Amino acid sequence: MRTIIAASVLILISTLAQAAPLPTPRVQKINDRVYAMLGPMEFPNKTNRGYMVNATALFADNGIILVDTGFTDEIGKHLARTIATLTPKPVTHIINTHHHGDHHLGNIAFKGAEVISSQQG
Repeated sequence: MRTIIAASVLILISTLAQAAPLPTPRVQKINDRVYAMLGPMEFPNKTNRGYMVNATALFADNGIILVDTGFTDEIGKHLARTIATLTPKPVTHIINTHHHGDHHLGNIAFKGAEVISSQQG
């Protein structure tokens, strides 16, 4: 009986940890057209679920240019929600600074955005 209770508690804790919201990025206004979204300053772990990217939103006339999108679609969506608190404009372009996954795997959250990236050779 103790084993069943212990297993149930572990499953519950695991489920709650996965359901916990991602850490809120610290939004730093650089000027009227540039905002930095600063992620946690730690290595990927269960709490931040890989969210450790610093992204930048550049406000253009017709949309947002987003620099780096995070490690997963979940992190990309998290950044999209943060951007939505700043402007109703859509992300129209994404700039990936380099090929590491924590900078580009969140691109999938921005359907229709044009991706600008260097070619990995």
